[in-house]
Amino acid sequence: MYRKPKSSVSESAQVPDVPVATLQKVNKSEEIRKVLARRKNAKPLEVVAILAEKGIETNAMLVSQVKATLKKRRSADPTAKTVIRRSPMEYVLDDLLQAKKYVDQVGSTEKALKALAAFVKLRS
Repeated sequence: MYRKPKSSVSESAQVPDVPVATLQKVNKSEEIRKVLARRKNAKPLEVVAILAEKGIETNAMLVSQVKATLKKRRSADPTAKTVIRRSPMEYVLDDLLQAKKYVDQVGSTEKALKALAAFVKLRS
């Protein structure tokens, strides 16, 4: 009876001959973003082919979703200031406060009205 010599590594412990990407947990969306960063105008099927070469299985639908999300992020301007919406009453209050400051600067309501009347004549 012939016995096969035991190797130092058991057969169950040997690593199968498969791409590394299938052995590790891969964030497919992140890999798609990396490919799209290098090739901005790549079509979904091209991205699927590139990732398949790396051993990452994905589909064109996922690539399209990731592209759409990236497009939304790019279109949003992070430097844009938030517009604070104000009610009409707040505008009236602001105008009244500015008018009061002007009257205080001029000295009296009569002087402020004369100055405004002169201003209206100049504009027309």
